[in-house]
Amino acid sequence: MGLFSILKGDISHFNNNAVPVLNDIFARLSALEESTEKEILLKMFSTAHGGVDILFHPDKGIIKYKVKSFNKEAFYVIYEMLVLFLILSLKNVKFEKADNLKDIFIKAVGRTEECNALWNELESKKDDERIFKPLYEKISSYTEGLKREDELAFVSAFHDYVQVFLKTI
Repeated sequence: MGLFSILKGDISHFNNNAVPVLNDIFARLSALEESTEKEILLKMFSTAHGGVDILFHPDKGIIKYKVKSFNKEAFYVIYEMLVLFLILSLKNVKFEKADNLKDIFIKAVGRTEECNALWNELESKKDDERIFKPLYEKISSYTEGLKREDELAFVSAFHDYVQVFLKTI
């Protein structure tokens, strides 16, 4: 694991900020009544965690060097936006339960205003050829901008990420 990341305190920062958010959202989703929707949301959340790894994994994360720019609130936004993005991706392939999943997720997380704002932001770009742009812009907003090569790596990684997710459903 990235010794340099340990020495710089990046892993400690990640563990103090991202892990409590991960645990909180997972507990809230796990507390839902048993249903197909709960099962799908837990899979989506697991996939969202994979998305966070794409960004911040100490060995190969696209923006691992920027992890200290993200506090707990930022990690809530990232996890919520990734799950909502996956729901929107399902909706775009005509998955009839997507709106219901969105509502259940937002209620479970308990951050209605924040999640609805994120959903509206994502949905406004759903027909855009650069569907990843809202994700990238939100993440970039915490870091005072990212390099062009970060954007290219981000788009490529998240394109593969969504393709893998859609194949598992």
